[in-house]
Amino acid sequence: MNRESAVALQVIYTHFRERGGQWPTFGYFERWLSRYREEDALQVINRIPSGLLRPLTFRNGRPDPVGKLVLTAAGVARCLGSDDDTKNLVAAVEYLVRHDRTYDPPEIDPPEIPTASRVPVSSDQITGELSLPLQADPKSGERLMALLKGEGLVMSDEHS
Repeated sequence: MNRESAVALQVIYTHFRERGGQWPTFGYFERWLSRYREEDALQVINRIPSGLLRPLTFRNGRPDPVGKLVLTAAGVARCLGSDDDTKNLVAAVEYLVRHDRTYDPPEIDPPEIPTASRVPVSSDQITGELSLPLQADPKSGERLMALLKGEGLVMSDEHS
């Protein structure tokens, strides 16, 4: 990965971390690059290796300025200072696998055709299992849930 891609990932992750799990918008990233690096944001984004950033949203052929820049777990793992978020994400996935193995869906009469194979679990269950948020890091639980949502492992506040 080239240096400008590494810087871009770090800017996105730093914003996410400092704001308790809120991903930056394309507009924020564009302003940051214009101010500090004098580079075109779309060109920089396009050079980030695939699999590290979720696809951008576009409006009228341009990136949506309020569209969120969401790193994948692999993208977060490449950023400085992300070890705790990465560790929490792995622990949460392990918990979700254990939870899925022991979950028995309720009997419904007449039987419902399942639309998804996801097992319901709340954000409180996940963060409680991992003893989050940490006292020293009060936003750790919120960041974890944002990472799980970004990976498509939970939806809204419920994994369903």
